[in-house]
Amino acid sequence: MAMGLMLGEFAERLHGQISIVLPARGLVEKALDEASSVHPSQSIILMEQGCPFMEHLVELEKERGIEGRTLFAVIHGDDGNWRVRGINTQPGSFALRKQLLPKCLGLRDEELSKACGIPDCVFVHSSGFLGINKTREGALKMAIDSLELSVCWSDVAS
Repeated sequence: MAMGLMLGEFAERLHGQISIVLPARGLVEKALDEASSVHPSQSIILMEQGCPFMEHLVELEKERGIEGRTLFAVIHGDDGNWRVRGINTQPGSFALRKQLLPKCLGLRDEELSKACGIPDCVFVHSSGFLGINKTREGALKMAIDSLELSVCWSDVAS
């Protein structure tokens, strides 16, 4: 029975590696190749589908000699919303290379959209590692504004 359990577990893990983890590398490679069309800094990658990307990103940046360049990943979620994910300084760390909309942390919905001047915002996590927008354009704007201004529009207007 124990052997059967182990074989089942092994088969499940192997299937996950082959069908999810390995194809994710190609998605991350494509996103890095196209980063210059997302923003001139090449520090934002865009992925049309979610995948386990963080380890691949770190490996590919190292292989390409661009370690630390990617600050945000904009990812289309299964729910139709777009996520902006801040990239960690290193695997396993909670520290970010750059926070998302630092003056808007913890805000939601209309309050967030009003504070940063970006329509269709859903959420920015209180630590700044994740933001959600209903549209691709809105999510990209959240990432770009985080790069360029590091403040919310409401602070500029004040």
